[in-house]
Amino acid sequence: MYKESIVRLTIYDVTGILVKTLVNENRKAGYYSILWDEIDDNGQKVSRGIYFYCMKAGNFKATRKLTVN
Repeated sequence: MYKESIVRLTIYDVTGILVKTLVNENRKAGYYSILWDEIDDNGQKVSRGIYFYCMKAGNFKATRKLTVN
């Protein structure tokens, strides 16, 4: 059986301010994909630049850089 855990995928700007929460729910282990439409949690299009996405799932945690053109 696949283990379930809370999965949280968030995007932050370079100052560390939360821009968007893409996923915040219980999911089974596996591979998933998600597209970000470059809209923040307030419904506004984000500016060009560098952002960071952070994924947490169980004991796993990763932060990576992304660029919005």
